[in-house]
Order: sequence, then structure tokens, then C-alpha cells
Amino acid sequence: MDRITRITAILLMASSVCLCHTIEGKWSEVAEACLGGYNDWSGTASSLDECKRYVRLRRPSGVLSVDFNGETCMNSRHNRNSVPLSGDFRQPCGAQTTFQYAERLDIDYGWTIPFSGCIKNFNDKDIREVDDMDDCHQRCEDESEFVCLSVDYKPEEKICFLSRHNRASIRSLGEYTQPCYTEGWKYSEKTDTEFYWSDTVQGCIRLNNVVHDAQISSLSDCQDRCVSETDFTCLSIEHKTACVIFIVIIATQSGRPTSDYTQPCYSADWTYSERVKFGSWTDDLDACIRSHKYERTGSA
Repeated sequence: MDRITRITAILLMASSVCLCHTIEGKWSEVAEACLGGYNDWSGTASSLDECKRYVRLRRPSGVLSVDFNGETCMNSRHNRNSVPLSGDFRQPCGAQTTFQYAERLDIDYGWTIPFSGCIKNFNDKDIREVDDMDDCHQRCEDESEFVCLSVDYKPEEKICFLSRHNRASIRSLGEYTQPCYTEGWKYSEKTDTEFYWSDTVQGCIRLNNVVHDAQISSLSDCQDRCVSETDFTCLSIEHKTACVIFIVIIATQSGRPTSDYTQPCYSADWTYSERVKFGSWTDDLDACIRSHKYERTGSA
């Protein structure tokens, strides 16, 4: 069995333990309202339900709400609680327009793996004497004054910051830093999917490409093409003027075999992005990956 065929078999086995599963979540009741100036994507749709289906199928990063006006569907990384100014949520939308608004209810979620990062200037609550990140998560889940979407935690000082923002909603304001601008802080946010898209880097994987689609010209459409793939479990993409999707990621970027992954790409102008699985493992498989050496760190 050649290497690609072997890896394909492993991933088909993995798909039976929900590598590709996403939680759809639920929506609020429909309101005659809209977000003013904070929509991130718009397109055509025949109904509000079709607008919601688009969000479920395409999984745009961090979408929290939709507006619908006759034939226009708008997605936003904000909801009524996270817009920077309270007046940016309008109910009703305006005298001359009728918008239907719905937002995703914050249920059925998990937490991203904590990493060095933080939100600056937009934390809503400062809590002291918090034992660990799990306790910080719990404080966010129990928060009743606002919809808490993310936490910053400093283990050495046991400080937990709660925020109604996450990376997606705060990025346009330039107030999210990774790593954090000050040392010692870990960031984690709620998510209702098992995967999120990593930030793009100038890199590529050699030889293991599965699909090359010259008709897809944008990075976001290339990511969508990966998510919608049904013949195999697609976990990463490369984009230049066309879309290339891949069947497997051996490890994280720091541990990816150098013979297969190059950063920057050995060929100019390729952008790489991968689907990162949030803080959980698949069930054990009777399988292994061969032929790639690794460097042992720490004591046995």
C-alpha cells in the first residue's frame, strides 16, 4: 500500500469518529432589526432560513448573526451584544427598510486550546483569584450581565478577564494580539465547531495535493470547497490563483515533516491555511504513520 493510499485509509477510519462533524446550534427568534455597518459578507437568498442554511453549510469564521431583507442575506461576526456601540444594533432597522434579524444562541459549544494571545482594551470583567483556565472558562459560562465569548488568563497571578468579543469580532479594531503584547497571558474562546481555520502563512505542502480547482479564485471560497468535500477528509488548502486542497496534515506547523511542508513555499506566492481541531482527540485507531523521523524532547 503506498503512502497516500495508507493515509487515505486512516482518515476514512477517522471520519467514522466525527472528524468532520460540526454542531449546528440554534437560532434566536426572528426580530425586525439589523446591525448597522458591521456585516462581513452579503449575498442573495430567497428567505431568512436560506440565509441561516448558508451559515450552517459554509461555516464562515465566527458568524454570530444574519440580517435578511427581501433577497439580500448578510452575515456578521457581531451580534446585538458585541457591536462596539449599542446604537449599532437597530430595532426596527429603519423607517424605509424591513430587515429580519436572527442570531446564533450561545449553546452547544466548546473552548479553543489556550495559547499565547489576548484582547486589549475590550475586556468586560476582571476577576481575581481564579485557580486555572478551566475555572476561568466556567466564570465566562456563568456570566449573566453580558454574553461572554472569550477569556484571557494569567496563571502566575490567577487573573481572569472576560470579554463579549472574540478574535473574529475584535480583529477589525486591531485590539487582538498573538502572542499577547504583554507576557504570561493565555487566550481561549468559545466555539461551536470542531475546526477553525488557521491564519494564512506563506507556505505549502508538496506532493500530497488531492484536488486542484482552477475555477476557484478566492481564499475564502477555497476554504469552503475544502469544508464541503465529501470524498475524503480535507484538512488544509493552498491558494494562489487557483485552489488546491489536501487530504492530510501530519502534525502542527512546528512538527510538520520538512520534506512535505515548506514555509515559505518552495514555489512563490502560495498561501497556506489549515483546519485546526479544537482541544480534543479522535478515538484510538489501529494505525500509524511511517517514514518520518522526529526529534525527541524532554526525558523519557
